[in-house]
Amino acid sequence: MGLSGHCLCGQVKYTVDSPPFTVAYDHCDDCQRQTGSTYSLVAVVPKDKLTISGPTKSWAGVGSPARPSTVSSAASAAPPMYHDPEAAPPNHRPQGRYPLR
Repeated sequence: MGLSGHCLCGQVKYTVDSPPFTVAYDHCDDCQRQTGSTYSLVAVVPKDKLTISGPTKSWAGVGSPARPSTVSSAASAAPPMYHDPEAAPPNHRPQGRYPLR
């Protein structure tokens, strides 16, 4: 089972040619701010199986617990689509901030 979806504006699309390692609720402060809720639903997928197409922008963030993370969204200033935390193993990337919620 793979995943596919797109950002809110539809300019950025993603496909994952593998089932997720895990799907979980993230209760960190950033996720609460991004969703306006108490959590965000995220999927952790193999980085080498994730394909993202379309214009994106990225910026350096700080994840929990205070570790560097690259945050990316559609270039049209939509909410973040995925994070690439430095603390994650090399073949993992949490993604799916709002395509899965």
